[in-house]
Amino acid sequence: MNKDNLRTEGLMSRQKIKNSIKILVISLCVLVTLSIAEEVSSVNIKMNGMLDDDLFIMTTSTKGWDFKECFQMHNPNERFFLDGQKCLSQHISGWIDYDKNISMKKKQIILIALANEREESVADKKLVLRTHYKSSEVFVNNNILIPSMLPEKNDLPDAPLWFDINSDKNSYNYYNFWENAVINVGLIFSAAGIYNISLFNLDGELVASCFTHIRNTASHIKFKLLKAEGVELHELTEIDGGVFGIKGMLPPDDEKVRKCTAKWSCSCQY
Repeated sequence: MNKDNLRTEGLMSRQKIKNSIKILVISLCVLVTLSIAEEVSSVNIKMNGMLDDDLFIMTTSTKGWDFKECFQMHNPNERFFLDGQKCLSQHISGWIDYDKNISMKKKQIILIALANEREESVADKKLVLRTHYKSSEVFVNNNILIPSMLPEKNDLPDAPLWFDINSDKNSYNYYNFWENAVINVGLIFSAAGIYNISLFNLDGELVASCFTHIRNTASHIKFKLLKAEGVELHELTEIDGGVFGIKGMLPPDDEKVRKCTAKWSCSCQY
């Protein structure tokens, strides 16, 4: 939302944008992080610790996106469907021990998504209500790409908790986030450059976008929310500009948020 972002956007509007990619995601992304791996054949992705509920790893292809990994806590069917594609799902118990190298081609993007999911509860992937979520950090080449979200570490001091803070259950708690939502997304790019990342609603309308310069360090995307007014400047700002459960901040309109985010689009100018 600052002047630098606006100047970058004006510059990119006069350039030819290449390599547009779209993927379907479940719903709302609260945090987005970027990283880069330059001229490599593979990257190491590691996650060890609490995960309630899901981990997805995908890579770009000429047809869109290919699933590489899918781990879910609440899926007895051992498969996951997304935009008509089927992915085999491995069951986890709320704890994950993942450490693999994922191959990466030139001009390819790897997407890592952490989601709060109830696969066996609601077949239609829509936001239902706010329940519980927590996750350990995700490492790429031994550097943190997605920070942890653990109440036990007080990672988000002002974020609402599932259990009352004075409850005897407070020693083991969760954040009170949307169910059936993508909570964290990490994007790993194979080349430096200026990228345009956009969000679209279920009707295909643009609701948020940003131009960002990807370098060799992780950075947190700050979207320019195109359809929101009075945007709260907080890391948990939802797609309509509101923040849930934090005193003094404008609350989100749940009905607007429920139908807002469905697709990502990444365009790049190398």
